[in-house]
Amino acid sequence: NFDDRPNSSTLGPLWSKVSGNDFSIQNGEARNATGAAMNISTVSGFSLADGSVKASFASTSNNGSPRFGVVLRYQNAQNYYLFYRQTGGTSQLRIAKIVGGVETILKSVPIENPALNTFFVIEGRITGSILSLWFNGIEKLSVADASFTSGGVGILVGPIQMPYSIASQRVDNFLAVASGTQPPAAPTVTISANPISVTAGSTATLTWSSTNATSCAASGSWLGAKALSGSQSTGS
Repeated sequence: NFDDRPNSSTLGPLWSKVSGNDFSIQNGEARNATGAAMNISTVSGFSLADGSVKASFASTSNNGSPRFGVVLRYQNAQNYYLFYRQTGGTSQLRIAKIVGGVETILKSVPIENPALNTFFVIEGRITGSILSLWFNGIEKLSVADASFTSGGVGILVGPIQMPYSIASQRVDNFLAVASGTQPPAAPTVTISANPISVTAGSTATLTWSSTNATSCAASGSWLGAKALSGSQSTGS
């Protein structure tokens, strides 16, 4: 996710711009720069053979026929698989391969153009030579191809073709999972007070416990690092 990142002109050190312009962070979302560029960024140091990659996208304008997609088995800016939504006069979901910089559409299906500023999810899954595209959690396309066996992952936002110009589009909730692994569970904290009601000047004991966490910090009047579980009096 990008919602835990401060505004920035880049996605940060975990990402690498490989084509077009850097994505930026604006209000907890990744945004491409307005203009004519095929913008691709990949996750630094992450590679998978089989697995899935997904992200949420929202169109701020369909002018320039923007495409929104995820990249799998990325080799370089000229060679990779692309699972994407193409908007404009030919509005489709597509699975494509880019080989030597030339795009070949492996399979496609028509879809209506997206409503503006409404998020949708594009997910690409690969197992062996089987490639499938899932849209909002529903499988829409499946095809076999063995051009690439493993590689990097990332996101792509760009026009239908150069030199068309597109607006700054919205991207969020990126997730890549290699087969045989599971995404980390979200941390949780449970907190209680005893007694739950006190008079002015009295104290209560706060007790807390956490799961799936490696650190714990409090805010407000008891600001600071805390144990992953414990208790503390409001009078201390």
